[in-house]
Amino acid sequence: MPRIDSLYFGSIIIDGRKFDHDLILTSKGDIMPLDRNHRFSEKQFSDLLLHGPEVILIGTGRSGSFKAEAGIEVAAKLQGIEIHQLPTAKAVEEFNKLSKRKNVVAVLHVTC
Repeated sequence: MPRIDSLYFGSIIIDGRKFDHDLILTSKGDIMPLDRNHRFSEKQFSDLLLHGPEVILIGTGRSGSFKAEAGIEVAAKLQGIEIHQLPTAKAVEEFNKLSKRKNVVAVLHVTC
């Protein structure tokens, strides 16, 4: 299970590896780049379902500028998936805590 070591404006360190871009991280250790368009799309959400998440954490950045498209929270709840939109620093904390016991996917915006 991966651990997020630290978060800085514009970068994130996971298991000692530095990434300078937004990304998706699963509790199984999959790391995928995320487009920097300030939106988490329904297509991206649909793609995440392949990972069988129990929880999806959306790190909205420092100022909350990254948001899920309308309808994603409802779609997740209909499928029994918990979904939380939090400032990225808080999403990192939650990922490190929850991924020990649940299948978690984190969508992390590492800037604004």
